[in-house]
Amino acid sequence: MVAGIGLEYRMSVSVVGLPQASRLALVLAYIDVHLAEPVTLRELARVAQLSSMHFAKLFRVATGVPPHTYLLRRRIQIAQALLAQANCAVLDTALMVGFRSQAHFSLVFKRFVGVPPWRWQQSTRRDGVARLPAMADRQTKKSPHGAGSCLSGS
Repeated sequence: MVAGIGLEYRMSVSVVGLPQASRLALVLAYIDVHLAEPVTLRELARVAQLSSMHFAKLFRVATGVPPHTYLLRRRIQIAQALLAQANCAVLDTALMVGFRSQAHFSLVFKRFVGVPPWRWQQSTRRDGVARLPAMADRQTKKSPHGAGSCLSGS
């Protein structure tokens, strides 16, 4: 589990008969809990108790993006929170949020944020402000995380 998320998920939860919003909430919680692990479309569909194709269609309708894009965006949002901390290296961050290489992490980070992670981290530290945007609107916000160790979540 990624530090600071604080969500728990139990596979024993039955979602049969739940409204679509409740199924979506379970899937989103599952993504947050398993962010550092490989997460497949099949797994997410199983959590929602839907076929992969039906799940992908409903997820896109509900969120506006395909499941894989949502997963990448969520990983980048958590990475930004971690990078805003004083002791968090780019490679450590990449691994903590589920990327298997720093190169892939940097490519995806730059695609969503507009600058490489090391440059974003430098500007965040220099400005003293962490930029934790919803990916569509790149607003500047104060970081909810104080300075501290990347691994401790403080």
